[in-house]
Amino acid sequence: MRQEQRKPLRIMIKSIILFAVFNYGFVFVPNSAIWRLSLYNSVIPGRPRFTQEDDLDLLFGTHEIASSGQRPNEYKVLVLGDSSTWGALLNPEETFSGVINSSNFETCRKQPVHVYNLGYAQLSLFKDLIFLQRAMSYQPDLIIWMITLNSTLREIKQHPIVNNNPEIAQELIDKYKIEIKINSNNTVLIQQKTFLARKNDFARFIQFQFDGLRWLSTGEDAHNEYRPISSDVSADNKFGGLPPPILDPHLIEFEVLNAGILVAQDTPVIIVNEPIQIATGNNTEIRYNKNYPRWAYDQYRDLMNVQAEQNHWNYTDYWDLLPPTEFSDSAVHRTVNGEEMVAKKIEELILQIACP
Repeated sequence: MRQEQRKPLRIMIKSIILFAVFNYGFVFVPNSAIWRLSLYNSVIPGRPRFTQEDDLDLLFGTHEIASSGQRPNEYKVLVLGDSSTWGALLNPEETFSGVINSSNFETCRKQPVHVYNLGYAQLSLFKDLIFLQRAMSYQPDLIIWMITLNSTLREIKQHPIVNNNPEIAQELIDKYKIEIKINSNNTVLIQQKTFLARKNDFARFIQFQFDGLRWLSTGEDAHNEYRPISSDVSADNKFGGLPPPILDPHLIEFEVLNAGILVAQDTPVIIVNEPIQIATGNNTEIRYNKNYPRWAYDQYRDLMNVQAEQNHWNYTDYWDLLPPTEFSDSAVHRTVNGEEMVAKKIEELILQIACP
């Protein structure tokens, strides 16, 4: 009789022990291992550009670059940048990366070229550097880094990609002497790695598998109504609150660009100053567009030329490539026609490296 009374107690104790083992067993399971179980790049094609998340394992685990090893003969080009590279208001196939990929573009050695769009819809050079370090494991043949003045500026508040990957960020800061400070209190406790602590991560993993199936059937439609950018600009000649006439060179994160060259090692890197709108309406003798007064932008271009020469960067300036009609809702977001014009220039850059 006593044994029968103790049986439920033994079952309860065993259940608690088994659950504890299960819960703490996940301490030894990194997120990267979980994303290797993803349907993406197997049942579901990898996405041609990043989703708006800040989990590196999720971003790369759902991106088409994760399956690039299955195509060893292709000439692999990585493109870094902000929302204009990502393709704001455009579908993936309409971005310059998508245009090149759909054109059957080849090198002189008949290698099919594939451009992997690692643009992310927020401004930050340091965020690009974190992406680049992660992406080097896919052994790219060429890296094209799209920049503009606003993306090169030092940030008071760091990008979510930086804040949510503090160990990687701090490693880069220390190794390449980057003048960026992040929250150093980044110790992860064992309790934070358990199943219960990470249940939201697992739920998001499952949700993304279902989202991928829906995306496979419906595709992605990023077309939204927008107000076209005006050809008139303000008479204010300040840049982000800074008055003329001097743009302090220390405001620009040149050391992050240099760190990117070092992270890439022997892989060629081309830094591209992306096109901007050159407005033609009122007050355009003061400002090129809503973003940039002439004095600040001109000095930025001069500073980039000096740094490129001193550091032997492969640097190309496409700032005035497009007519003002080929910008959509901002001074850097491009129309479909604008993307096609940029694609032709990027193809030329690729051939310069692939076919010297």
